[in-house]
Amino acid sequence: MPSNLVGKADLNAYRIACFKLVSILARNDPYEGVSIDKVYLNLTDSTEAMLKKSPPHGLEVLVKEIPKSHVLGHENEVCGNAF
Repeated sequence: MPSNLVGKADLNAYRIACFKLVSILARNDPYEGVSIDKVYLNLTDSTEAMLKKSPPHGLEVLVKEIPKSHVLGHENEVCGNAF
């Protein structure tokens, strides 16, 4: 990573790449930028739309996959106290 005259890393390329990535992710979902390399995406609307289009057996797959992820507000809903 290039550095400037003071010896600090030049983060411009990193900032540009992060901006490009966030602009792609944010096309369909609202987001909140937290830092140079962290954003929180609100996937609620996209997820609800996807679930409405899913076949009935899709919910069974989702129930099996929930313990592998973190869904705010649903930590213990499906998998007991696994979290």
